[in-house]
Amino acid sequence: MHTTLLLLLLVPAFSFAQNVSCPQPSCPQTGQITSQLNSLLNGLQSLNSTALSFQQLSPCDRTDCSGQGNCLGFKQLKLCLCDQGFLGASCEQIACTSASSCNSNGLCLGSTTSFFCLCNLGFMGQTCNQTFSIGK
Repeated sequence: MHTTLLLLLLVPAFSFAQNVSCPQPSCPQTGQITSQLNSLLNGLQSLNSTALSFQQLSPCDRTDCSGQGNCLGFKQLKLCLCDQGFLGASCEQIACTSASSCNSNGLCLGSTTSFFCLCNLGFMGQTCNQTFSIGK
């Protein structure tokens, strides 16, 4: 699926008079200014016949997020919602070295060099390697 954006600049077809009456010497550069304005308008009118910006936007998919997340937006402008355990603009970084980073007893958050474990109920410690019980 492609979405097409087309931006046009509409310029009315008109030009300034070549000869402008002005009492001298209050506007001695009238001819030069009029010529520059006419050149500018002619340039804008030629742009008017073509699109200023025409771009094909393609929706993104999981492959745009390294296969490790869901992609929102377009290939040219995307936001990756990374799967658990991955991070980065395109989910290209592994968030933790492995599930064993937290002894399979918690959720590992961070990167390969710096992480912390959010332990499941009943586990504690830096790597969720200690057990505890509530109550008796």
